[in-house]
Amino acid sequence: MNEIQINLPLSVFQEWAIATTRYRMTRCGHMSFSGVGDVKRYWTMFTSRTRKVIQNDIEQFLQDYDHWKQDEDLSLFYNAWQNLLAWIKTQKHQPTPHQSYVELPIISQEKCNAKQN
Repeated sequence: MNEIQINLPLSVFQEWAIATTRYRMTRCGHMSFSGVGDVKRYWTMFTSRTRKVIQNDIEQFLQDYDHWKQDEDLSLFYNAWQNLLAWIKTQKHQPTPHQSYVELPIISQEKCNAKQN
């Protein structure tokens, strides 16, 4: 697969992720399965708002397409999204990428004591 690196605002990336997830949910085949994989792959990059939107969209899809469970072929796709929803619910307590963290250097206590003497 060819890959390129691009810079784009996180908000644009998240809008694309939401839109493509919505599109892929109702598709059958590779596109649906790769959609599930992409949500998992990029989950930690999404803000809590984007995570909630995707979760709500999947829940709505599962309600609207409940009849897919009865079909031998369609149930594969339905189950993939259902399993993703279960996985998402285990990921709820991860921090969003916009939380600020302060990185402090580790200073040896021996060096501090030596400077005081």
